[in-house]
Amino acid sequence: MTNKEALLFVGKCLSLSVHPERASAIQEIIQSELVDWNLVVYQSSNQLILPALYINLKRNNLLSYLPAELISHFEEITNLNRERNISILSQAENITKLLIENGLKPVFLKGTAHLLDNLYGDIAERMVGDIDFILDEKDILKAYHLLLKNGYHQLLNYSKAELGLGRHLPRIVNKDEIAAVEIHGRIILPKYSKTFGWTQVKNNLKKSKTLTDALVLSDSDLILNNIMNVQLNDKAKSKYK
Repeated sequence: MTNKEALLFVGKCLSLSVHPERASAIQEIIQSELVDWNLVVYQSSNQLILPALYINLKRNNLLSYLPAELISHFEEITNLNRERNISILSQAENITKLLIENGLKPVFLKGTAHLLDNLYGDIAERMVGDIDFILDEKDILKAYHLLLKNGYHQLLNYSKAELGLGRHLPRIVNKDEIAAVEIHGRIILPKYSKTFGWTQVKNNLKKSKTLTDALVLSDSDLILNNIMNVQLNDKAKSKYK
């Protein structure tokens, strides 16, 4: 099995969430013993989708065809990710409460927004790195300093000049919280931000489904955020020409 074949197999497994009728075909592939599980685990871990792979196999009664040791590995990673995401939601709630008390309303982006929007059947499906939220550019430094006064600190020391706005302010962390935080004034890189930024999204915001006071982008803007983050911020458009 090549890397490309491993990714294709993982993709087929993930498609079970909307095409459960494909389970029998995937079962045949697994029983053929042609699946290189080491490669599948490597690729799904690299793409941050290992819990989603496990959950889709479990939902479609395909785990019995996997090696017991592999199932245990899947379970351990998925359970750890579920615990992490529960902590991330609690952290997002704390951030929201603090900022609202000070006249600011954070709008969560990317993975945290999807968790808040109850997008997944199992909260463990999504692997989230940082907590990202956006505010009007005029409010981001206020939010930044509020968090610094309430347990957060910079990973590196930055001067006021270095806090000039790129896409987001420097990442900050809190020893009592699980995730780093990035406060955005722009959703995508500055040179593209006139086409998709605060001005375009601020009138389409919606309340999160899991946290009453938290805001997220509209469904259509969340989709655009996902696409543009990969294509422009992560430069996928350049990597795969």
